[in-house]
Amino acid sequence: MLLGLSVGAGMLAKHAMLYGVADMALAAVLSPGQRIGRRDLALAAAVALIAVSLHLWWLAESRFVTVQHMAESGASRGVGVNVASALRFLAEQFAVMGLQWSR
Repeated sequence: MLLGLSVGAGMLAKHAMLYGVADMALAAVLSPGQRIGRRDLALAAAVALIAVSLHLWWLAESRFVTVQHMAESGASRGVGVNVASALRFLAEQFAVMGLQWSR
């Protein structure tokens, strides 16, 4: 139940929580010994769905206008993969972590 509440609260805070869910699925595939049971997974999914159900209902009632806006905004900026920017961002993150650990 705690996993479901955490995922649900994360989804309400930021839709990027979907990346965390994808990471959990990838971890389950790569580390079979760390998987949770099917019953626990079903319970977590149900609790998460209940937690976000009002938000999903609101999105549906508003005809997913926020999703459409994000898609239009991204399309107008020519969203794509920029490898150089991604590598620079990762390097900056490691540099910041290195500075924190050296203190």
